[in-house]
This record gives sequence, C-alpha cells and structure tokens, in this order.
Amino acid sequence: LTWSLASLIMSVEDFPIICETCLGENPFIRMTKEGYGKACKICDRPFTIYRWRPGARARFKKTEICPTCAKMKNVCQTCILDLQFGLPVQVRDNALEEQEKLNVPKSIVNRDYMFEQYEKQVSDASRLGGPVHGSIAYGKAQSSSLLNRLARRAPYYDRNRPHLCSFYAKGECTRGDECPYRHQAPITGELANQNIKDRFYGVNDPVAVKMMREHGDETSDKSKHRGSGPSAPPADESVKALFVGGVDGRFTEEEIRTIFSAHGTITTISMVPQKGCAFVTFSSRSEAENAVKALWDSLVLHGVKLRVDWSKTRASSARSTYAPPPGMKSAMSFHSVSHDDPNKHLNLPRQPPPPPAGFQPPPPGRSSVQYASMNPQAYAANFSNHG
Repeated sequence: LTWSLASLIMSVEDFPIICETCLGENPFIRMTKEGYGKACKICDRPFTIYRWRPGARARFKKTEICPTCAKMKNVCQTCILDLQFGLPVQVRDNALEEQEKLNVPKSIVNRDYMFEQYEKQVSDASRLGGPVHGSIAYGKAQSSSLLNRLARRAPYYDRNRPHLCSFYAKGECTRGDECPYRHQAPITGELANQNIKDRFYGVNDPVAVKMMREHGDETSDKSKHRGSGPSAPPADESVKALFVGGVDGRFTEEEIRTIFSAHGTITTISMVPQKGCAFVTFSSRSEAENAVKALWDSLVLHGVKLRVDWSKTRASSARSTYAPPPGMKSAMSFHSVSHDDPNKHLNLPRQPPPPPAGFQPPPPGRSSVQYASMNPQAYAANFSNHG
C-alpha cells in the first residue's frame, strides 16, 4: 500500500511541463522516461528526461530544461515558450511591468541559491498543503492588451515537423521519400541562430526580435496599451452606436446580440460582413459607454479578437445656407430638398417663366414652334428678290 501510494504521487508530480503544441495532436502517445538522464541546459543540474513523438509525421521531442527552471519562467520544458500565451519570453516580459517579472540570475552561485530557496518553498507547501508564496511571479501577472493581441490561441503543430536533411542540402541524400527528415532548403538569416539560453533569459532571441519588429510601436510602448483604455466618447450625446471590427461571415447577429445585450438594451444591429464590421446601437448613451469600457479590448469570438469602438458621428442632415453667387437673388439651401419637386433645391419658381419679347406662339393645330427657315414659300420669295 505504501509503495502504490508513493507510485501514485510520483506519477502525478513527475510529469513533464509541456505545452499543447509540443504534446501533439494525437491523444494517445507513448513516452519514455529516464531518471536523471541529462543535465538541464539552463542550470546544469540533472533531471528526468521524457521523450515522445507528437504525431505520425513529427519528429521525436524531449524535455530540454528541468521542471524547476520551467516553473520559474512559466515556460514549456521543450520549446521554452510561455505556457499561457505561447509567446517568447522576451516578448512576454516586454509587455509586463517590472514587478510582474522574475529575473533569474545568470551567476552560478546566485542561480543555485535561488533554485534551492524555491524548491524549499515548494517542499514546505506540499508538506503543509498550502500554496507557494512569492515564488512564481508569472502566474500572478495580469495579462495586458498587447499579450492578448499577440497570443497564439490554437496549437501550431508545424513546429513538430522533422529537422532538415543535411545530406539533401549537400545533394547527397539517396533515401527519397523514405527519408525521415525534411527535404527543404536550409533556413538562412537571423532565424538560423537560435539557442535555448537566449530564449529562456529573454535576450537576443531572433524570433522575439522579429515579432517585435513586425508589430512595431505595439511592443515598444507597452504603457500605451496597458493604461490607455478605450477611446473617449464623442462630444455628440446623441451618438449611441458602436463599431465592431473584425466581423466576417462566420459571425451571426444573434451572437453579437447575446454579447452586447448583457450591457444594455439594443435597438438595432447592422451586420456588414463585406466590410468586416458591424454596428450596434443602444437605447441610451450610458449603456453604450458601459459596453465600450467592458469590451473595447477583451472581445474574442470564434478565436478572433474583435475591436469595439465608437461609431463615427454621422453628418447632420441639416446643412448651412451658402452665400448666393453673383447674379442670383437668393441663397441656395440644401436642407429643403423635396422628392416631389426635383427643382426645388435650385430655388427655381414653380411656374414657367414668361416668354421673351417677340415670341410667336404656334398656330392652332401645330404642336411645335415654326421658324422662318422652315417656311419654303418665304425662303423662295427671298431668293427671287436677291436674284
């Protein structure tokens, strides 16, 4: 009974700390375990090695760092990426405040002392049945809007693909399709120089540098995203409509109504999937303000981060009266346009103007005006007189 209880405790505690991507898409995997089989690549202390194959076309993966280092930084033992957001440590720490970080010393003496204190706290907490106080800072960190935008929501199984075939790069591989390695050109550039220690400590990580360069100002100014909050409400108190960006054909009006109705009464919802947006109008201004404050940076639907902001103020239907151009008696006004009178916007009189001087109306029985050139007799008489 004592041996079975100890085995049960060991089976629960001695399990690798790995992310969903490294674990693979196959729910039935077989792992091999080797006690103290290798030294940790961070602290150089021996630890238990786990080795498995995530999928049929994936390469064999193993744990690279010890569980203590993984818990200290809240990272996967294999890929050394954050367990909560799936981001490199350098990107995650750049978005966190200083009090939310845990800086692991690089000095061997200070690092070993820090690990011993941490393991002592874990041992005391396990023996007394209480939590570990002040040891894991990342578990207590508040996720910022930047981390929510950059976070990987779904597993990325392409990271488990086999390594590149070195013989194929030299043009000497004779295995063909039976080769367990990838037949692709080798990766060049900054991404070709990656190591575990740089990723763990969050310095000079090529993947993190590339990600921060692509997002530009978002990662360079974290305070802008943590404390800026939603945009200010428009000065026009009649504006009660909100703009929802990122909406496509997957979203339905019922889903949008269910989310926004929790913040007030909705009068209308306009779905515009062609433009990738929707418009939600509330019955009162206060309800719209509450919805913006609650959903401006935390609305995720179908794995898509939606943007909630105030709708642009539409121009008033009443327009100002423009000064008349020279020669016109009255000014042109566009607010009195009527559909039943198309000429009213030009300020034209309703009655036709009087005919000019010398105008001859057509004789009875004729529906059009007769000109002198249209009378052959008058044209012949004038021609004979000139001859």
